[in-house]
Order: sequence, then C-alpha cells, then structure tokens
Amino acid sequence: MTYVILAIIGILFLAALVFVGVGARGWNAGTITAAVLVILSSLGYLVLVSMVGERERQWRERVNSLRADVARARDGLILNDDGSTTPVGPCDLESMQNCSVDDLAELRERWTRQRDRVNSWRGIWWRHARFTAPENGQSGSLEITTSENPAINEGAPVYVFDEGNQGTYVGAFQVIAVDGSALEIAPLLPPDETDTLRWSTPHDDVLVLESLPVDRWMAFQRTDETSDAPTWPSSQALGPEEAPAGIAGLEQMETDLKALTLEDGSQLIPADVLEAGQVFEALATTPEPPPGVGWAEVTFGDATSFTWPDGTVTEFQAGEVIPAFPADQLPQLLADAPSADYRWVVPPGLYWAEVRFGEAYTHEGAPNDEPIVFEAGSTAVLELSFAEQMAGGGTTEILRRFFRRPLTDGETELLGSDGITARVGNEQPTTVFDNLQTLGLYRIRQDLERTLDNSLARTQALQNAYQNAVNQLALLDQKTSDLNEDQAGWAQDLEAAERIESSVQSRHDAIDAELRETEDAIIRLGQELRQMTANVTAEIDRRTPPPDILEAPPAAGASLQ
Repeated sequence: MTYVILAIIGILFLAALVFVGVGARGWNAGTITAAVLVILSSLGYLVLVSMVGERERQWRERVNSLRADVARARDGLILNDDGSTTPVGPCDLESMQNCSVDDLAELRERWTRQRDRVNSWRGIWWRHARFTAPENGQSGSLEITTSENPAINEGAPVYVFDEGNQGTYVGAFQVIAVDGSALEIAPLLPPDETDTLRWSTPHDDVLVLESLPVDRWMAFQRTDETSDAPTWPSSQALGPEEAPAGIAGLEQMETDLKALTLEDGSQLIPADVLEAGQVFEALATTPEPPPGVGWAEVTFGDATSFTWPDGTVTEFQAGEVIPAFPADQLPQLLADAPSADYRWVVPPGLYWAEVRFGEAYTHEGAPNDEPIVFEAGSTAVLELSFAEQMAGGGTTEILRRFFRRPLTDGETELLGSDGITARVGNEQPTTVFDNLQTLGLYRIRQDLERTLDNSLARTQALQNAYQNAVNQLALLDQKTSDLNEDQAGWAQDLEAAERIESSVQSRHDAIDAELRETEDAIIRLGQELRQMTANVTAEIDRRTPPPDILEAPPAAGASLQ
C-alpha cells in the first residue's frame, strides 16, 4: 500500500510538470502527445508498482507463516483456532516425538560427542590393488582395480597392506600423481633398510586405505551379545554367569579382576578378599603376565648366561637388576637361571577401580589446572594404584576393581599426533604446531636411531672396557705366574737357608763347646802356672843365702873364676 501511495504522488507530480510546460509554451500537438505518453507511462508504472506490492505482501505472509511454524516446532507448540499456541506435550527422546528443535539439537550434540569419543572409522579403501614399490629414489605405483576413478587427490596419504600375506603392513605413501585408476606414489617418510627389504618382496594383491582405522572397543558395548566368540579369559573357566559375551567379550573392554583367570583355569587374583593396597602387589607377582603386561623386572641371585632366540648370549651378574625383561622370554630365563626373582611391570592406564568417597576430597592437578572437587558420597573411576592408596588412607571405599583395555589409534601409532597444544592457566588450549602426520614417525625413527647410536656407542665402550679388562687380566695372570715361580725359588732358598742355619748353629754349638773347654784349660794352666811360680819362688828363696852373707860384687872387668 505504501508503494501505491508513492506512485499516486509521483503521477500528480508528473501531471503538474506537464501543466507547467503546457502553460509556458502554449498548446501544440507535440506537447499534447508528450503529456498523453507521460500519463500512460505513469499508469503503467502504477500497475507495475501495485503488482510488486501484492507479490511482496504474499511473500511476507508466507515468510511469517514459515517463521511461525519454525517457532512452533522449535518450542514444541501447536497453533489453536484463535491463533494462540500451546505446548504439544513432553519430549519423548526414545521415539523422537514432541521434541523441539532445542531438544533435538541437544540430543544431536550429545550423540556427536559420543561419536567423537568412539571415533568410528569412516575412511575409503580399495581392495585387490597392484603395488609397485619405489626403488632407487624413483616413485612407485598403485593400480586400483576396483574403480576406474578412485576418489583420491594428489598429496593424499595412503596406507598399503598385503592381503596375500596375512595383512602384512607394506608402508605409508603419498600420492604425487593421479591418472585414472593409476596412482603414482612416493614414500611418506624416508625409507630405512627395513622398508627397502620389505619392498623388495613382490606385493601383487594389496589393500589401500586412505586413513587407518582406530580402536573402537567402546562401540562394542551394545553389539551382538549372542555371539559365542572366544574371549580372554575363557568362557568355560569363568562360567556362563560371569563370562563376557559377544564382541564386547572378544574386545575385552572391561573385566572385573575377580573374573580374570589364568590359562589353566585357576583364579588370577581373589580381588574380593584382598584388602586395599594388596591387589596391585598381587598383579605384580602373579605366575603369568596379566592382560596388557609385556615386561618384567628381574633380579638375579646368581650369575646367569642366557641365550636369546637369535643366538645372542647375554651374561647377567649376581645381584644385577634388569628393569624391563620381555615377558615371552621369562619362562626360558627362569629355566636357565639358577636363582632369579621377577616382578611384572604393570603400565599405567590398564587397571582401574570404582570408588566411593566417604568424605569430601580435593584433587590438586597441575599448577595451572583447576582442582577437582569430589563430594562425600560421590563415585569416580581412578587408577588402581592411586585408588588403593586413597582407600588405605580411609578417604575412599573401593566398589570394584577391573581391567580396561586402552584405546589405540593406528595412525597415531605410525605417524604421531595431529598437533601439539598448550594451555596457560584456565585459557583455552592453543595450537603450537600443526600437521604432524608427516613428521611423527620420522621423529620417532630419529629418536630410535639416536637411541640405537647411543646403544652402539655404549656397546663399543663396553667392548673396549672388556678388552682392557682382558688385557689387564692377562698382565695380572703373567704377574701371578711369575710370582708363583718366584715363590718356588724362594721356597728353595728358604730351605737352603734353613739348612745353612742348622749347620751354622751346629758349628756354633761345637765351637762354643770347644771355647768353653779351652777357657777351662786356660784357667787350669793359669792356676798351674801360678802354683809353679810360687813353688819356684819358694825354692829360690830356700836355696839363696841371706843377703848379709853375700859377697861383694866383683869389680868391673874382673872375671868370675
């Protein structure tokens, strides 16, 4: 209606202009014709504006009607005869009836989260393809036999498995050219000797995947429960009331510890009778490795020589502790070792416990994370060792203990994560680095190569140290031999010295006896000399006249007659 009014005003304005022109120039055929044409065009313009206005009115009514329908559907309303709206009733999520758009959006968001949690694989794959491996730096090829125009683009990664050889993994490649069903491929990551050796074998029948499937054990909760597929532990050992059934049992998503059995059917852990803190110890000392455990910590009581399956011999010293020994080689080691103790290395994330908090508890996480508050009476699932620690302190009560098989992602295992994120405080995580698909495995390989180089360097250092020890031992053996020979000579010298000492001692005793006899003879002779001297003196005194009767001495020069 507004456009009609505007059109009438426009016509009046044009008519006024015509009359002004006619009044100024006078009447003639040209001005009359022009005035008639202007009036006719104005009438046409009025009709056109009326038609457009009517069409717009109809569209407005239609749009308003649709908006009302949308509003009623969103809010779960119905239109009454008087134009008012009333609710249709409660939303029934089971049958999807009487649900508003908001309810359906909430339901869709919830199932989207469940779908993202399960992360079911929905990739494209091709079977019975022909594979030609890259060689000498040249690209390889894939011939898709099941499709003339496969839905694959240049630059896309593909993963190849050999269907004719029990699904052996062939490698990860990047499509560099597409020609119909023929794909030119190059290694996604630099190949090593293992890749080259694997590619040297023909692979005529391969499976090609555009992305790797993920582990979906959580999706098997609601699958066929009538299947008699084999499970671990065996259904016969557990009994029909305890045995997990169907694919859920095959995948072994969750199993109570008291339900786990050994291969011989004996009970693995009597978890229902063990106290808090004892289950984890029982897991570490059970005769057979629990599910998910592949390593053991071994302590050697005596020196042991162990031969590996490839023929390599390793010498273990008495008292040596090996923190990670392969579980599949442990029985042979225990059979060869004179004395060895073992303890299973239970990785985190395998064994859990459902607990009930007897009192309020606040769990402090990382310094930048908000603490998690548990109210008294609330339940939670915690890692078994942490749950037993809290139960030992009286904070929680353990309701059940169970084994949960961890999720695995094949693509992440091969190529690493999609990105690295970081978070500061309570802010949203931000991506620090993206697109690790082509770097993950390469980085893992680099780490392994560095570890291997370090191991080889340490092995060489140990070999050098061993050779030095052997050389020093040889020198010590030579010195020991020389000392043994010297000891024999010293023994002979000692024996000769003892004989000489005995002879000298005998000669000394004889000389000493002779000396005493000589001294005794000298004493006797001296006594006899003194006696003789005394006798001679006495005899002289007796025979010599007294001094007063002695004659005078003769004169000098006179002779005695």
